[in-house]
Amino acid sequence: MSDDGKQGIRAFLALSTPAHTKASLEELRLRCGPFLKSARFVPPERVHLTLHFFASLLPSETGAVDFASKAVTDGMEPFDLKPGGVGVFPGPGRPRVLWVGIRDGERDLLKLAAGIGRALEGVGLSMENRSFKPHVTVARLRDPRQPRLAEALEAGDQIDFEPLTVDRVVLFQSRLGIEGPRYTTIGEYPLRSPGAP
Repeated sequence: MSDDGKQGIRAFLALSTPAHTKASLEELRLRCGPFLKSARFVPPERVHLTLHFFASLLPSETGAVDFASKAVTDGMEPFDLKPGGVGVFPGPGRPRVLWVGIRDGERDLLKLAAGIGRALEGVGLSMENRSFKPHVTVARLRDPRQPRLAEALEAGDQIDFEPLTVDRVVLFQSRLGIEGPRYTTIGEYPLRSPGAP
């Protein structure tokens, strides 16, 4: 896809994770890793919670993403999330992705994601047609045969994550490379209470 000869970029709207969440994810790696075969854990600096993904975002469309995101974040107060609970996609029969879910605050997160999704569609951007399940990807499992998966999930469930405050949404560009994707911030949208300056 091109726009005046320019290529679209891989990009996504997401929540960044603070240092204390990254520390808990490192603890999860240490606890779960021994039970998993051929697991490739996501480096802490790449950990995020994706709200919306754009496979090919054109230069002319970034303004629409800005407009849609601000339309929602400018009228929503910051809120707290508590990560917790681990699971796998697509399921325990053939696990490919290990993730951490959300224990508390999911209602506000769903409201944020749905609001931005509607706003994006309102400015003419097509969105993925699948339900949003809030999670943080922590590892990819190259071997779906995981005889000790239940032990890994139990170990992960025992980690007590501290709450984190959601006070902004970030637009990242993703560049694929030999050593994995590199993320660059190209937009930030702070959450503000209605009427806040």
